[in-house]
Amino acid sequence: MNNKRLKLPNGFGSITKKSGRRRRPYEIRKFIDGRQKVIGYETTYESALAFLCEYNKNPLLFSPSEITFDELFCLVKAYLYPRIKERTQSSYNCAYKHLNRLYDKQFAKIRIGDLQSAIRDIHDNGAGYSTQKKARQVLHHMYTYAVKYEIIPPEKDISRYIDIDKDKKVYKKTIFNTRQIYKLFRATDEHRYAKMILMHMMLGTRPSEFLAIEKTDVKLRQRYLIIRESKTEAGRNRIIPLHKQTLPFWIEFLAENNKYIATDNNGIHLNYSRFRTRFDKTLIELKIKRHTPHECRHTLASLLNNADANPTAIKRILGHASSNITEKHYTHKDLHQLKKAMDLIVFKY
Repeated sequence: MNNKRLKLPNGFGSITKKSGRRRRPYEIRKFIDGRQKVIGYETTYESALAFLCEYNKNPLLFSPSEITFDELFCLVKAYLYPRIKERTQSSYNCAYKHLNRLYDKQFAKIRIGDLQSAIRDIHDNGAGYSTQKKARQVLHHMYTYAVKYEIIPPEKDISRYIDIDKDKKVYKKTIFNTRQIYKLFRATDEHRYAKMILMHMMLGTRPSEFLAIEKTDVKLRQRYLIIRESKTEAGRNRIIPLHKQTLPFWIEFLAENNKYIATDNNGIHLNYSRFRTRFDKTLIELKIKRHTPHECRHTLASLLNNADANPTAIKRILGHASSNITEKHYTHKDLHQLKKAMDLIVFKY
């Protein structure tokens, strides 16, 4: 990514990094009553710029006709990043690196052909649909911001016309069969990650949800946990009962001196990449054919459905939004009913 800082207009204020301050090194200054005064400290340049923009209440102090693509992105980060999660920030930063041919262009003069050329660069560099989609999301945020602050008129929002490659499904998802699940259970005496895969599977969580579970979210005595983070509104703060046959694994993991449930043998929190590596290695060692972590979620959905669990309970456990207004607003499945649905699944390995 371009490391050039946004040149602030005269009278807007200044941001300076102070080497002696570790926690909040970015000092924000503003001329007040003829003197330059410190008005705050922030942890990052982007948050400092956001503070300064909020203090001035007028991003239009930047010349709309002269502002470059890279300078606009700096303003967008200051506005947007405090409102989104760190992993989303990271994905946007990675996508932005692919748009480097646009950095020095005056934003108001960029044409759809320029945007398509940037997307073509992504394709030519071997990146596929997901990277192109994320870059398009970055461009959409930039054009939304530019319209909001009158850098361009609404009709100049050309981000809606960007074409990207079609999503190619290179791998058809399949569920774990009973024989494979039994192999995992039989390996749990000696294999940490076999336990973790079964814990993940019998929650039906998305991988990102499972990896974000903290020990404080698990209520062992009542046999349930709370999913705090999810990509959907229906998935956030939902209750999932713990499957009885995985309880010994939860007891073992909770006894460890770690903040998160998903950790390696040294207690280090697993991100998706490290979890996936251990997931794949475990299946190879146990001679179980290839699966993805997300297929654990599909597996529980299938197991619940095959056990004739209540459809509303299944949706609650999986965090699916309901299109049925009665289910959404008037049917309240309590923890006992969710446990009843989960307990229909019994493994005789």
